[in-house]
Amino acid sequence: MATELRVHGVSGAPVEHLLDRPLLRQVAGDADAGFFRPRPEYGDTTGPGGAPLEGYRWGNLTAGAAARAFWLLLLPFALVNVALWLRPPAIVGSQP
Repeated sequence: MATELRVHGVSGAPVEHLLDRPLLRQVAGDADAGFFRPRPEYGDTTGPGGAPLEGYRWGNLTAGAAARAFWLLLLPFALVNVALWLRPPAIVGSQP
């Protein structure tokens, strides 16, 4: 079953506003970023299409020191570099 994942924009809206539910629980992450779901005791934990709701808050990743935000911008380039080194080695001299 698909999950409806809602992510806030640059303004950093609170997760309660993002999911339009007052009672939420954090299911993964830490104080900087995490995934939130509506609490079952609230009643309605699904979105308009019937899919379970989940929200991702990342606002604190860019808050604070400028160096922290700089590393966040470099992360995609670091992953590409690592992926290049994880390729399997080419077999030299083999014939089909």
